[in-house]
Amino acid sequence: MNGRHTARRNLAALTIFAFVATAAGQAAARPDHGDTTTSSSSSTSTTVAKGGDSGNGGNGNGDNGNGGNRTVYTAGLVTMCTTDTFVRIGAVNDSPKPVTIRSVETGSNGKDVGLLNSNASDELKAVFPLTVPANSKLEKTFDLPVPSHVGGKERSGNDRSLHGSWLATQWHDENGLDYKGTSGTGAPNGTKCSGDGSGTTTTSSAPASPGEPVQVKPVTVLSTSNSLLATKAFDGDPSTEFVTQMLDWAPPTWAWLSADLGQSAPLTRIEWTWSAPDAADAFKVEVSPDGHSWTTIGQPSSAPVGEWTGLTVTGGVRLVRFSWRNPKLKPQLGHLSEVRFWAAPGFVPDDRQVSSVANDIHTRSENTVGPPSTPAIKGDHYVVKGSARSSNSPDKSSKLPLDGKPDTAWQTSLTVAPKSGWVLYDLGDVVLLPAVQWKFSQLGAADDFLVQVSDDGAVWTTVATEANATTTNTWTSLSIGRQTRFVRFFFTNPNNDPNVGFLSEVRFLAPA
Repeated sequence: MNGRHTARRNLAALTIFAFVATAAGQAAARPDHGDTTTSSSSSTSTTVAKGGDSGNGGNGNGDNGNGGNRTVYTAGLVTMCTTDTFVRIGAVNDSPKPVTIRSVETGSNGKDVGLLNSNASDELKAVFPLTVPANSKLEKTFDLPVPSHVGGKERSGNDRSLHGSWLATQWHDENGLDYKGTSGTGAPNGTKCSGDGSGTTTTSSAPASPGEPVQVKPVTVLSTSNSLLATKAFDGDPSTEFVTQMLDWAPPTWAWLSADLGQSAPLTRIEWTWSAPDAADAFKVEVSPDGHSWTTIGQPSSAPVGEWTGLTVTGGVRLVRFSWRNPKLKPQLGHLSEVRFWAAPGFVPDDRQVSSVANDIHTRSENTVGPPSTPAIKGDHYVVKGSARSSNSPDKSSKLPLDGKPDTAWQTSLTVAPKSGWVLYDLGDVVLLPAVQWKFSQLGAADDFLVQVSDDGAVWTTVATEANATTTNTWTSLSIGRQTRFVRFFFTNPNNDPNVGFLSEVRFLAPA
């Protein structure tokens, strides 16, 4: 732990503030993105789908370092200046991952650390949270006006321009990296900002040469739920890779890896390296301005391992997605070692515009909803017209709970503990569904799961939160009593079970 930097308040000095950073897009400790989920059985909740697959990239599983000599990265405030009307501060990050700066973080001692002192201004508090891109060569600047305010009231006297003070400390985040804050120093009010002093600007401490492409770093990376290694393609280490993590007997059907640049960028080229030969079967690269509309820009073949290859791009790009299918039933898909993005010369990422496309795994699907069909009833239950499942489960396994065999079941099939998994059923069209019934072939792998319904496969409503049955091969019944077309069983994994599910039979009861 570094020592505390003590700020002294006077008219000539202006102190700055403390912060700690954690890797952006990580959900291991916070429900910001991806696979961290909360649910309640006391009420019905409705969520709206965003399209695509369950996002598991960047959740840190398999990413944490273990012992040895660890690199300590620096993330902090590095510049401070004033104009006649405001104070400007700049932040940098030399780690291989974007960091989100928060005012409270878990310190290296495992306890929460409040990083703003009691004098923190309203303007300073409003800065949080903020994101600094990985390996940032740019100083991201944020205007803090003077005089400052506390509780809406203007500071007076010696406190007129004070915004707060900060503590240079070291911490270990959930992403597996160690950070230390920069050693902040006071800056006299007389230190003037360069330029005309009008508004917020972004200046480069290592500007690119004229005509030189600008490398753009993603703020969030996600992948299909059959891998927890999305961040490995962006960690700067050619010995790591993005690859699926399925069990040998359950080869992946498909996979994708998506990178969100946080804002539209004038990309000119997308490049990557392979970690294994012949990894580009049924492979394509897509781009999107918004995460909804995707354009395929190429279906490249494999290249020599470790050699940079890529595609030329034109126009504004917000998201890039690498997609694989598995026609040869290979044990794993992916094998993408490193990825980088190049923008047109002169492009300067604007940190004020950075955001992440929403990712709610309760609503994201991996299969396109087909057209409706005429519902049918057989005996006392509806005939299922279609089914789908998360990518971290075996091919065609969504049909197993419909085969009438109690010893076959849908389950996830990863080599590491999954974050979640789901299976859904299509009744053909919207019908009145009085109740749902299910059985398990194995106990202990359904610690927490949601039963959800949807009219269109896009908007999902949770009707119940359920858990393990007490015995196998025994029907459990749940009253629904509402109109729906789709039913989904969404399993989370709060206890890190090796795999989840083992749903052996399902029935969807029809009106008597």
